[in-house]
Amino acid sequence: MPKIIKMDDHLANLIAAGEVVERPASIIKELCENSIDAGATRIKIEVFEQGLGKIIITDNGIGMDKEDLHLAVLSHATSKIHSEQDLNNILTNGFRGEALASIASVAKIKLSSRMKDSDAYFVLYEQNQCLDEGLTTLPLGTKIEVMEVFANVPARFKYLKNEQYEKNQIISVFEKLALSNPKIAFSLYFDDKLYKETLGSQESLLIETILGKNIYQDCMLFEEEITKVKAKIYLVSPFISRANRKSIHLFINNRPINNYALTQAIINAYVGLLMTNRYPIVLAYLEIDPQLIDVNVHPQKLEVKLANEMMLAYSLESKLKDFLQSNFKKPLAAPVAKINAIKEQLILDATQGALTPPTKAVTQPIEVSPIVPEIKVTINDNPLGLEYIGQFSGTYLLFQGQNGLYLIDQHAAAEKVKYEHLIKSYLEADFSQINLLFPLSLNLMSEDLRIIENNLDLFNQLGFKFEKALLSAYPSIINEKDLELAIESVINLIKAQRPVTLYDYIQDLVINVSCKRSVKANTFLSSLEVKKLVSDLFLLPNYMTCPHGRPIIVNLSLKEIEKMFKRIV
Repeated sequence: MPKIIKMDDHLANLIAAGEVVERPASIIKELCENSIDAGATRIKIEVFEQGLGKIIITDNGIGMDKEDLHLAVLSHATSKIHSEQDLNNILTNGFRGEALASIASVAKIKLSSRMKDSDAYFVLYEQNQCLDEGLTTLPLGTKIEVMEVFANVPARFKYLKNEQYEKNQIISVFEKLALSNPKIAFSLYFDDKLYKETLGSQESLLIETILGKNIYQDCMLFEEEITKVKAKIYLVSPFISRANRKSIHLFINNRPINNYALTQAIINAYVGLLMTNRYPIVLAYLEIDPQLIDVNVHPQKLEVKLANEMMLAYSLESKLKDFLQSNFKKPLAAPVAKINAIKEQLILDATQGALTPPTKAVTQPIEVSPIVPEIKVTINDNPLGLEYIGQFSGTYLLFQGQNGLYLIDQHAAAEKVKYEHLIKSYLEADFSQINLLFPLSLNLMSEDLRIIENNLDLFNQLGFKFEKALLSAYPSIINEKDLELAIESVINLIKAQRPVTLYDYIQDLVINVSCKRSVKANTFLSSLEVKKLVSDLFLLPNYMTCPHGRPIIVNLSLKEIEKMFKRIV
């Protein structure tokens, strides 16, 4: 049997470095967080050879004396917590005392610092051994130089990717640090060339610098206190979206974090405003009592545990959904127009203020030959001035308008109209119960029956009563032919482990019912049916997406069509 021995400090630090120091970007994150904790208002980041040559972090914080410089590179040496009670009330970014020791175990590190009314001093460490020290010259603050990263652990190079990827990781860390600390001026240099800097002043200027001016112009600010959590959230218009959720930034007490429940709550709030598989751009700043969160759950402190996390997520989703629906009711002059790529011109038009669609039909539509001239119909009172020219594949309605050719998915349009009608009537209906004279047997799987049996109280609160797997009563708002669909909606919410309220249940049910009752694809519509459908659609506050988030309208501009035919290049 192998003999147990105590691991030496250097080996322990190398193991810790595997969790804390993953790549050059990780080093920058840890060192900048130390600068922030030191009260710095200016932080300069210099990167050479994507961080593998040298990384220099310079700040104007309170600095360290000679003794602290030596202690700083020791494992679990920290000025931020001193007792178990401090661990339950963490307000700093760092607290474990692992970062500098981990970095010093995989690289050569020089720390120079000067405190107020004292001389500047430096120490040079490699593999946690002091190689040199002495007096130096430096303004108030600290300068840390990290050299020869991973030189003594060459196996780590296998996990690094190409130069551009590592550079992007560094930029991502810089942006998160800057966004989470609006009052601090950050600057980032690559090989002595300034890449980007922030002024540490107004949040509006910060968002413009990091995300772009056009993004900030389409921002709405949501501020509210939710279950003792102060929320300040910048919500970008749903007309500007991304293909992944990486543009949803969460900050808790100025700490950038990842949290699935809160991120999903934000995504759910945008349902109906974004097309499917598109994600919003959001900056969410939350202030929470430190005693209600646990940041000591991830080596890189990227994840936190929250008290009443699901309740907070549900409340946040509900309030954001109401806010978005009231502030983004009307689409832009042209609805979402995407075919395999983002249509830059339409986004540009949106950001330049085309927020109010025209109220009258265009008198001189662009010349596009109708496919079916005999059913030519002008749709009255539509904001896009559309003129119906035919039906394609029994599924898509074709129109010409001021911005070119429009295609409307007839099923998605009918589904949206039906959904808006049903959701209003369901939510306004009197909630009572209908008792069945003879209990009804449902065509459900055994797994679903077990879910019902384990959640009888919940089903009862929603108006359903069961007796030995037989339905004996149901809510009066439900049409009898939709009973199984209604119960399946509740079961699906339970399976998704989401809070099941009356609103959630009705929302899910109405989406399913409106889908099943709407006109299907491959169905011929007369010109009068088309006119009624499209007129009803344009009366809705949001006619861009169906209840499932899929686009209803797609636009091909005349310019794009001419490019297809090589009329223009």
